[in-house]
Amino acid sequence: MNSLKRNVIIWAVDVNQEPKETENIISELKTWSKRLKCNVQPVSVFSQSALSYPVDMTSLWIKGIENYANESLNQFLKKARAKGFLPPKIVLSKSFSNREMALELSKFAEKRNASVIFASTRAKKTWNPLRLGGFAETLVATSRVPVLLLNQAASPSAKIPNILFPTNFSKESKTALSLLEPWARSFK
Repeated sequence: MNSLKRNVIIWAVDVNQEPKETENIISELKTWSKRLKCNVQPVSVFSQSALSYPVDMTSLWIKGIENYANESLNQFLKKARAKGFLPPKIVLSKSFSNREMALELSKFAEKRNASVIFASTRAKKTWNPLRLGGFAETLVATSRVPVLLLNQAASPSAKIPNILFPTNFSKESKTALSLLEPWARSFK
């Protein structure tokens, strides 16, 4: 399937970061959205890991977390001045685990037939400069949808003059390169 025929970019929104930090990410999302002719779908993953409660209380708790998550995400997008995107979505995970939350987002993106998942990383703020962070690392390692990680301090790019494509010359690498080609063309 040609990746340009897909119609959505999933934006993994971290409602715990400062809305001001997202300005560059929003600018980048708008550039990619225009080039790929895709809509941007803001998505945030929240944990519902209190399933040890009795069943009748669980449904009430889940409804409460959904309301809280929707309110948090909408407030964040308003403060970040994120306009012109699709209505935000909430993905609930049964675990607080970064791995499980990343897997849930990846599944959502796959079901949505997304072109790419945009996620931010605070890699420069962690103790280990060689790690991306639990959520971002897991998302990159497990997602079948391409993932683009952005540091919120990065400058937005109107042009992408070079793309580094690491390869082991396998059949899978050739397939990945063929999927990258339409994107590269859209950025000239």
